[in-house]
Amino acid sequence: MLIVSLLAFSSPLMTAPLKYFSDDKVGLYLMLIISAFIIIAFLFFKAREHAETKRHTRIKNEKIKAYKLIKSYSTRLEALNKEYELEKKKVVHANEIIKHANLRIACLSAGLNNQTPIHSFDFFEDLQTVDQIKKRYKLLSTTYHPDRGGNKKTMQLINDQYRQAFKYR
Repeated sequence: MLIVSLLAFSSPLMTAPLKYFSDDKVGLYLMLIISAFIIIAFLFFKAREHAETKRHTRIKNEKIKAYKLIKSYSTRLEALNKEYELEKKKVVHANEIIKHANLRIACLSAGLNNQTPIHSFDFFEDLQTVDQIKKRYKLLSTTYHPDRGGNKKTMQLINDQYRQAFKYR
């Protein structure tokens, strides 16, 4: 571009003094200058358009990545909520078992301390099959037998309830 403008402004004869605007070439020079401005404006516009296109493409790609991330996070959140609900059910069930065990412990300790009659507690009430009754009896007899540090009254009660359990099942 610089070479074209130098050639346009220089005289064809090197001996003549340098005239920048001769009367017969003013229109030509103006056309060259205007075309140079148009070319510069067009290149500027194209560069700006290219930058805008790149920016829009980058923003579009970032949005796609963000949507994918949100989808993966929401899927993971749903899975965690399901796991939480399962664990919550397990905890509720465990708390029920603990409450039942605490009730049994309270009945047994009250019976051992002779505060209330121990006959109000049935060791075999929640069992359905004969095998379950036998397993429970074996566990209770090894735990509460007088030779192993248990109480004689409690062992007699366990034996009586064991016999009663076989009568009704």
